[in-house]
Amino acid sequence: GPMFVHDLAGCTCYETDYFCLNEKMARVEVGDRVILNASGAYTSSVARSLHELPIPKEFVIRDNRLCLV
Repeated sequence: GPMFVHDLAGCTCYETDYFCLNEKMARVEVGDRVILNASGAYTSSVARSLHELPIPKEFVIRDNRLCLV
């Protein structure tokens, strides 16, 4: 399908809170799930609530299935 250029940002409102900048990928909409490698402080082991926002859900791929951690 068609590819689009996206910036994927975290929810902290900090100027460097980006997962990627100017990346070509399929269209991403608000609410879509995106698979990330190395997501830093967004992993459950170091996550904390910030700006009264809930900690993002964390999923793993196990046996070709998406599973909530």
